[in-house]
Amino acid sequence: LAGYPAAVVADPVLDQLRASFANQAQSAYQQSSALTAASAAAHFAVNAAAAAGTLVGAPVAMPTAGVAGVPDFLHSMPVAHGLLPGGVAPPMGLDGGGQKNWGQYRVETERRAPAEEAAEKARQAKEEKARKEAETAAEAERKRCHLHKKPKDGCKFCKRHQEFVVKDNEARAAAKEKFMSAVASKKGSQRFDSSGPLELINTKTYGFPPMLQTHIVESTHFKTLMDFQTIEDILHEISGFAESVEPYVQNSTTTPSALFCCAYRLLTMNLTAGQLRRIIENEDHTYIRCAGFLFIRFGLAPDKLWSWFGEYILDDQELKLSSKDESVGTTTVGHYVESLMTQERYFSIVLPRLPTPVKRQLEAKLAQAPQDRRRTKAN
Repeated sequence: LAGYPAAVVADPVLDQLRASFANQAQSAYQQSSALTAASAAAHFAVNAAAAAGTLVGAPVAMPTAGVAGVPDFLHSMPVAHGLLPGGVAPPMGLDGGGQKNWGQYRVETERRAPAEEAAEKARQAKEEKARKEAETAAEAERKRCHLHKKPKDGCKFCKRHQEFVVKDNEARAAAKEKFMSAVASKKGSQRFDSSGPLELINTKTYGFPPMLQTHIVESTHFKTLMDFQTIEDILHEISGFAESVEPYVQNSTTTPSALFCCAYRLLTMNLTAGQLRRIIENEDHTYIRCAGFLFIRFGLAPDKLWSWFGEYILDDQELKLSSKDESVGTTTVGHYVESLMTQERYFSIVLPRLPTPVKRQLEAKLAQAPQDRRRTKAN
């Protein structure tokens, strides 16, 4: 072992390996000669160095090959390729003629380690949750009134027990709400906080009917919007000049509305998912939100609609279809979003066609929307 680091020679992890080769070397010395014993000791040194990580890779040639008087067992001794973290010796059958080599086994084991660690954490969390629930149940039982099976308003013991139960339920609800918010925040950050621009399905027409697109790009309003370089400028324009959600101004079939001019301008600005998210959640003006929804319906792929629209189906914010003409009526943001997914026409224009499989999926997901709205309103 001369020349090898002290950590290799004295590492307690190698005790078992050292003892095995030392016994075989001693046996070889008794059976043959000092040369055979030295060869066995050298073989151990190579294995010890490999096990400690000094030698890693292809098997090392057996140093006793071709030496006269060396027993056959020394020629068949396996060469270690290293130990698992923590000093676990390589399992039998991996070296020599085994199905996999030691390096493959190490890779597989290291790959399984994170999953096993996560499973252990989940098991511990489950046990901790069960323990806390058992403690809460025991505490509730201790506070239960010993005089009445059913709570009585005038009993201080019943009142104390009811207060404990209500407090526990509130704590559970708060914990659940915190968990759901964390999950939603994580999903939202993964889905919307992308630094790159959104991928549009058609960068030539942006999904707009050819006639409407021509009217927009040739309009004076849109030419003015081309001088605006920030999203804030466009949103300010919507707040100041959008008067309805219709594609054309009232009593005209050639002059595009301010809302549609601004929505088309947004489609040309390479928005990121985070920027679009802030538009559809804007609290200043409902028409700003509508511009974001139109961006999604005309610009993004059909299979992306539900991931963007789904959470707004029950949005009950009031939306005036026209701020100048009350007779046009009002709706809610939720109904507006639903109509974008279910209708083939938007006032006088045709919406981008949805593939039949996507349409069926949306219809299935929207089937419960009326019932959910009634339940939400009742609550």
